[in-house]
Amino acid sequence: MRAARLVRFSSEYVSKQWHDPRELHGIGQYGADAYAIFCRGRWREVEPADKDLRAYKAWLQQTDGFGAGLERETLSHLLQCGDGPDA
Repeated sequence: MRAARLVRFSSEYVSKQWHDPRELHGIGQYGADAYAIFCRGRWREVEPADKDLRAYKAWLQQTDGFGAGLERETLSHLLQCGDGPDA
């Protein structure tokens, strides 16, 4: 059943003239909020109900939308993670 829903969603995504993601099969409020935040950059306008989206929005507000404060780990550091005494 999940595969059928994904096929239907994908078909509607490319063929339907949609304006709001909730018009697409299987997309609810969480999907609409995530789309607005991540795809459209409208995080200031969205009041998400989901706790993780709310936390992400709060982080964006604290950093004025730049998301500063996170650092990407280097590849060499990631490759060394399994070399510790508990590995």
